[in-house]
Amino acid sequence: MTRFMQPDLEDAAFVQARLLDHFIALARDAAEQEGGFTRESIRDLIEALREERRTVGQLARPRLIGH
Repeated sequence: MTRFMQPDLEDAAFVQARLLDHFIALARDAAEQEGGFTRESIRDLIEALREERRTVGQLARPRLIGH
């Protein structure tokens, strides 16, 4: 079954995916500089961001493949 989305939705998903990529990178950098509870908290945040990235990435996929 093929999904068709409006180009605006694909564009928005693509931008969100890129932002999430940047947030994940920033969180990784922060985790490397912290220890203890703060590091664990950031790791939990990274996991949540990755899950969101997977979801948004599926919506952005037509744009990534099509262009």
